Amino acid sequence: MDTNTKSQLNFLTKPIALLSLIIILFLIVLITGIKQINTIRDKITAGKKTEISLSYKAGTLESVSQNLPKDVTFLDVILPSKGSVLYGLSQVKNQSLVAGVTVSSLKTGSSVEDSPGIFKTSILFDAEGEEQNIYNFLDSFSRLLPLMNVEKVGLTNLQGSTLANVSISVYSAKLPTKIPSITESVTELSSQDIKILQELSEYKMPVFIEPSATLPTQTKADPFN
Repeated sequence: MDTNTKSQLNFLTKPIALLSLIIILFLIVLITGIKQINTIRDKITAGKKTEISLSYKAGTLESVSQNLPKDVTFLDVILPSKGSVLYGLSQVKNQSLVAGVTVSSLKTGSSVEDSPGIFKTSILFDAEGEEQNIYNFLDSFSRLLPLMNVEKVGLTNLQGSTLANVSISVYSAKLPTKIPSITESVTELSSQDIKILQELSEYKMPVFIEPSATLPTQTKADPFN
């Protein structure tokens, strides 16, 4: 190969290499751009799906709230996570006053798991009064909050009154340990769910009787004044 041909080849090699490099860079940019466009399209599609899901969820929650009673305080007491025994003791004392029976020997047991996530605690006591009043007293626990159940009753007839040895269970539940995702779907309340909530809203809430303030005692006059 003569020197002239060799110099011509060297002259052509540089533009061809530069053109090849430009083409490779263009392809890299093009492929990267297409990937980014596809990623953006996927995000837009996912965002639209999430928007539709949240819109449906908001509508469902709004319809649920319309079916709930105005005062939803009772929802926290149906199966409380804390204080179920105190609520139960309060109900025992308050209902005894309403029924006109005397309660004594109040004792509480330990909390045991009754079903997955649901716990029950026993409250034991004696109730004394007229027989019909005892029956009314025991029947009242079927419509009290928190949810309660009369487990055992032993009746003894006394002179002019009836003594009942009673064991009731007060139910509680732990708070959920995991908060559901905001995009997780929710279902509408069924007619049966609405009926149950309406019934529970009419159950009697526990009432804690606050002690009345004592009047200030009169101070004695200082005999040395």
